[in-house]
Amino acid sequence: MSRNKISRFPDSFGNLMNLRVLSISKNRLETIPTYIGEMSQLQFLKIEQNPIVFPPSEIVD
Repeated sequence: MSRNKISRFPDSFGNLMNLRVLSISKNRLETIPTYIGEMSQLQFLKIEQNPIVFPPSEIVD
């Protein structure tokens, strides 16, 4: 989903609890939803080159 000018996460992403890799770099995302921190199977999150204001503490920890 990289390089698609996405400005917000689709609501349906919250249902992808078995997702292992998410590459959403080079978009227009300013926030990351807290449910990303609940994706227990997620091993790789690529989010560079987005104007993210402040990542949720659930992701940073």
